[in-house]
Amino acid sequence: MKLKAFTLTELLIALAVLGLLIAILTPIISNLLPEQNALMAKRSYYAAQTLVSDMINDEACYPDNSQSVYKDASGNYKYRRVGFDDGFGYADCIKWGGVEHTESVADDGEDSATKFIVLFKNKLDIKGDNAENADSDIFETRDGMRWAIEPDFTANNKDSYAKISVDVNGGENPNCGQSGEAPSELQTGSDCAARTDDFDIYTIKVYADGKMEIVDQWAIDAVDINKDVTGSP
Repeated sequence: MKLKAFTLTELLIALAVLGLLIAILTPIISNLLPEQNALMAKRSYYAAQTLVSDMINDEACYPDNSQSVYKDASGNYKYRRVGFDDGFGYADCIKWGGVEHTESVADDGEDSATKFIVLFKNKLDIKGDNAENADSDIFETRDGMRWAIEPDFTANNKDSYAKISVDVNGGENPNCGQSGEAPSELQTGSDCAARTDDFDIYTIKVYADGKMEIVDQWAIDAVDINKDVTGSP
């Protein structure tokens, strides 16, 4: 039996139909795929939120006010700390460069910013050999994200804060944050000021009392648990 081959016209029609299906389905499939930067922003924020909560509730490193009352030279009782403004190396924190608290010590010992940075980084899954290096301005986690911490804690001031900035795609373009709060070492994009979308860097303010606030609106939207991160309308 002789087989009938496709004619050129039939082949062109089939290709045209296939092309039309691809044109229709491609944007639909793309909209169903997760928006990677939004997913990484959500992931990094929840990681930071967990670490901050663990740290400030760790009585060995950050005891509450009732446990840090001391007497000054005049015999008056004073409160040593708000939260992350504490620079002491209480108990288990001694190994991070602090000194153990005693009632005779009336100042904040080691720097609170250094203490916060080292403890935070120690709890992250840091890539490379800089997990114990509190002096590194930029560090990378094993999931490819880059982080920077700029603490500015003031004693007994709950409104003082640290800025944690995250480059969610690990240095790939555009390297821009919406708010401009991220340090220049992270925010290296050439057109950041003119950009209105597709940001990949955001900043979190971590206050001395443990409260957290995202600065960049794109990340606020991404972290929203009700937010559709697939990019679909």
